[in-house]
Amino acid sequence: MDIAGALASAAAALNIVKQLNDVDRSLGEGELRAKIASLYVNLAEVKMALADAQQEIHEKDREIAELKKRTALAKPMIEVHGFSYEAVEGKPTGGLPFCPNCLLEEVQIRPVKVLHAFQCPRCKSHFSRLQYMNAQPAP
Repeated sequence: MDIAGALASAAAALNIVKQLNDVDRSLGEGELRAKIASLYVNLAEVKMALADAQQEIHEKDREIAELKKRTALAKPMIEVHGFSYEAVEGKPTGGLPFCPNCLLEEVQIRPVKVLHAFQCPRCKSHFSRLQYMNAQPAP
């Protein structure tokens, strides 16, 4: 149940409380018990929905923290021949480019040399004809 469902259940519970407050004394004991039981059911739904919402909020907070961490650790990049390299003073450096597949998931990782090709250690993608790039020191 989402927050909107929790609000709907809370509104129903409040409506029942309002009806109980306006109850006519001639109302039968059975009807009174039925309304109280309905109130308990609605309040239980509200409690479950709010617990679900709290869990969802905690998950979003963890995701936000992870994204902030990634952003803080991300290196500036420059694109050369379709590959993204680490940029230092506007020039490509860092040796090999970042894995383009992992960059789609916002993970900066470089392929490693495996025999005659390059392979990403994370996603296992294979690359050929990668160029080592190093920035020239400023004069």
